[in-house]
Amino acid sequence: MDPIALFAYDIHLPGSRARVCRALQASRLHGQYSVHACALSATQAQAMLESIAVLIDPVTDHLLLAWVHAPADETGLRLFT
Repeated sequence: MDPIALFAYDIHLPGSRARVCRALQASRLHGQYSVHACALSATQAQAMLESIAVLIDPVTDHLLLAWVHAPADETGLRLFT
C-alpha cells in the first residue's frame, strides 16, 4: 500500500473548492469536508499538489500536504478515527 498523504485546504471560492475536492476523489481513502487521506506515492503526491496549485488562489487560499504514519491493527488495516 502507498503511504498515506493527508491533504487539507481552506479555499475561498466554492467552485475552486469543488474542483480540488474532485481532483482528490480518485485516490481518497477517507475524508471529510476539506481534509482527505489519500494513498499516494511521493511522486504521485507531488503531481497532485502541482495539479491542485493551479486551481487555487495563492493570495486567499491555503493548502497543506502532510504524511500520516497511521499504525496498522492486527488485520493490517490502517485506522482513521
